[in-house]
Amino acid sequence: METQAEILVVDDDPLLRLGIIGMLREWGYAPIAAHDPQRALPLAFEMPGLNVLITDYQMPGMNGIELARLMVEILPKLHVLIITGNENLPDHLSPDWKMLIKPFTPYDLRLALHDMRLS
Repeated sequence: METQAEILVVDDDPLLRLGIIGMLREWGYAPIAAHDPQRALPLAFEMPGLNVLITDYQMPGMNGIELARLMVEILPKLHVLIITGNENLPDHLSPDWKMLIKPFTPYDLRLALHDMRLS
């Protein structure tokens, strides 16, 4: 791992959220979690060192792309990984963002982080 990334994981599915958090901790990261976008968004103001957002796409109230767009306005260098069960998202992804299709393996997640130059 080149640098210690500050990672925020946002997913309304507690099993998936905890699974991702567990993998990240095993790899030496110290991630934080939010169970919905409304709890995640204030963290962009509270954590100016936040550099990675891993978010589910389909969540109540606001989807992951909407959340990412708002967070990138606050933190322009934020790396974004959208997790989804749908390969054809209705919203346009930024070309700098990564997408990970469910179900995915720990290797897939690790590779996505590597592609962001985080591990």
